[in-house]
Amino acid sequence: MPDVTVVIPTRNRTRLLSRALQSVLSQQGADFEVIVVDDASTDATPRTVDGFEDERITLIRMQRRVGVAAARNVAIAAARGRWLAFLDDDDVWGPQKLRRQQAVATDTGASLVYAGVVLLDDEGSPIEVVRWVEPEELMPGILETNLVGTPSAVFAETDVVRDVGAFDDRLDALADWDLWIRLVASGSAALCRDYLCGYTMHGEGMHLSSPRAMRREITYMRRKHRELGRALGVRPAGPSFQLWLAGRYRRAGRTSAAARTYFSAGIAGRRPRHVLRGLALLGGERTARLGRRVAPAERGQPAPNPDLPDGIDAVLAAATSW
Repeated sequence: MPDVTVVIPTRNRTRLLSRALQSVLSQQGADFEVIVVDDASTDATPRTVDGFEDERITLIRMQRRVGVAAARNVAIAAARGRWLAFLDDDDVWGPQKLRRQQAVATDTGASLVYAGVVLLDDEGSPIEVVRWVEPEELMPGILETNLVGTPSAVFAETDVVRDVGAFDDRLDALADWDLWIRLVASGSAALCRDYLCGYTMHGEGMHLSSPRAMRREITYMRRKHRELGRALGVRPAGPSFQLWLAGRYRRAGRTSAAARTYFSAGIAGRRPRHVLRGLALLGGERTARLGRRVAPAERGQPAPNPDLPDGIDAVLAAATSW
């Protein structure tokens, strides 16, 4: 039985999937299996996976599209490892990712371990790093925004993930955040203080595909975690998350969606500067830049520091070597 089951959902991304798989197979000092769930791809995904000719890789093909959350759940149900490590098909790992997170899990007894993340562009070049938060800050902060981050940076105990119900397939872009809330609320979390994951920023990201669908997911998240939020005095999917989302919309050129989201965050958080920022953005980027300094970065958001930290070289090598 392998120690770790690596879960990779994919759909029609053969080039990126090849890079992701290579970064998994380059892991050092880890005993693992890989389950790739092909969500009814129409491209050469099966041939790409078979081309690796590695007995540790299992391909499960869905005959109809089920969505990323359900695809991950298929892999979780089939997993044999004590631990789960999630990897999105457009992300990469440094070669020590599994070994270091497993060591932290063993040392701390945590059921969830998250690690440092480097944001990458489409060519694998670094943009910035994501500020991590300490484990003791996760609750209640994780109700307001996703402080754990991308699934590709998470290492979790298989039985615990199953016990809390795995991913909610009624969600798409926010399914990972919803699971982290339930895992943090029911167990313990630990931080691996290494940059081990590269997260690719591009226009095809789930958060950007449909602002209307995103609003529906936010409404569902708030309803689902309403009682926990009331008990802790936090509004689920609050202003911090909305500011992050607005920044993503703005980066992708979705000016109208960005302005609406800044405005909503300002009203919900009673922060006039964000209301003004949304209104300014409606006047165009030149107007909006005048107010850029009035809204500081939130916890769990990208750190706009051009001096990237030590320790990211291995992640960058994985991102550009395939």
